[in-house]
Amino acid sequence: MAIPAPYTTQPTDGQSTSPARAEVDVIALTTRDDFLLELGQALGGQASVTPVESPAQALEYLRAAKQGLRILAIDSRGLEDLRAAVETLHAQAPQIATLLFAETREDGGIAPALGEAQVFAMLAIPLDIARTAAVFADAVADSKFKRTAPHPATPQQATIVVDSISPAAPEPIRPRPPAGGDSKLSLRAIGGVVLAVVAAAGLWFLTRDRGRPAAQTETAAAVATQSAKAAPAIETSVVKGKVDELLEKARQAMRERRYAEPAGDNALLFYRSAAYADSANGEARDGLTRVASVLVTRFEAALAANQPDEASLTLAQLKSAVPTDARIGDFQSRLSKLHTDIQRTEQEQVRQKRLAEQQAAREAAAIEQKKAREAKAAEAEAERQAQLAREKERQEKLKLEQAPQADDAAKTAPKAANPPRPGDSLQSSLKRKRYVAPEYPESEQNKHVGGVVRVSFTVNVKGEPIDVQVEASEPAGVFDRAAVAAVKRWRYEPLVIDGVPTEVPVRLAIRFAP
Repeated sequence: MAIPAPYTTQPTDGQSTSPARAEVDVIALTTRDDFLLELGQALGGQASVTPVESPAQALEYLRAAKQGLRILAIDSRGLEDLRAAVETLHAQAPQIATLLFAETREDGGIAPALGEAQVFAMLAIPLDIARTAAVFADAVADSKFKRTAPHPATPQQATIVVDSISPAAPEPIRPRPPAGGDSKLSLRAIGGVVLAVVAAAGLWFLTRDRGRPAAQTETAAAVATQSAKAAPAIETSVVKGKVDELLEKARQAMRERRYAEPAGDNALLFYRSAAYADSANGEARDGLTRVASVLVTRFEAALAANQPDEASLTLAQLKSAVPTDARIGDFQSRLSKLHTDIQRTEQEQVRQKRLAEQQAAREAAAIEQKKAREAKAAEAEAERQAQLAREKERQEKLKLEQAPQADDAAKTAPKAANPPRPGDSLQSSLKRKRYVAPEYPESEQNKHVGGVVRVSFTVNVKGEPIDVQVEASEPAGVFDRAAVAAVKRWRYEPLVIDGVPTEVPVRLAIRFAP
């Protein structure tokens, strides 16, 4: 398998960079061109990028390239067994800083699946250009320190750092002049690459949230916020100066208990700067160890007090003091557990509050429904009582109206000529042999409405009611149909006067009472 040819990224400020090879070689494990474009823009001419498409190809390149600083950048998308790939690559090259790029996910994403895999930092996809550039500078500085340190870190001492690098970084690493003539990229080709990088970055910036659902964008923001809380940015740069002067400043800061703050004037900064200037200086290493012991005590106290922000800051400072400390992995796990516990507690409180609000809303709705039912029932009862009062008043009025008619009938009854039977009218002589009760309209019965219908009809010689007419009704038109239908089904015995069947006119009132 042929080793991929590297290409050198071009700075965005217009300065030229050698197309042969920069001081740092980034091995980019990816199958996506857009990732290479974004990575090239983030590096800004600080490194040459060698793209590889599989862990096996990356291993072959690592074995072939023995000189120079190297950084491994892994695009987690498309890798079937990410953890195995990371562990295999780290086993072959434990001194190489590994940057892992992964898409943000609501469930925590890649970090929990890696376990104790050796990763310098994990960054989000799409790339944050400024963030990636800062982390890359810190990775280069860490790689330089490990190469010059007398006691390099062992695989068991490394730990995962999830996107916890501060934007502050050492001075930019300038590329060296070309060491050979292997690269054949012309200035025009480099310019094309730069234009493609800038165009891709602009397109990504304009459309990065356009295709995402709102929930996904909010989730990514929540994950970024949580990451920022779990890993605050700290000072990781160094100050220049003579080693003796730096050590004297560190001693003075230790005496005044300025272990890791204030920024720019603390023992951690001065000891780290002295160790960076002289990696073999025993006092600098011992001073970092003493600062680390103070930070460990602070970290334990912050965990015991359930102060995740303070613990995160202290842990980040501890990593800056002794990045190879074997305890950092355990501290990271305990801090993550504290964050998880606090998040679960907050979620449970939110859930309980939401349940209480829903229960209160249901109880309030039940009370309102009960009040509405009671009001409706009271209104119906009031209407029923009003209808009963109107019916009673109507009946009394009807009695008053019928009283004079009854008196007139009584006065004229004795004057009737040839009555068929003494003292009885023709109507009173009728004998009904079949009676059918009127059907009470269901709607009126439910409303408890009563009434009366005055009808007139003629009983023919067969005893059948004919010419059934409604003379008056109260309420008008409500019970008319039921009264007429019932009368038509009645049957009488034919009235015979002097041996002759006779038709008899009839007038009567049919009452409907609920």
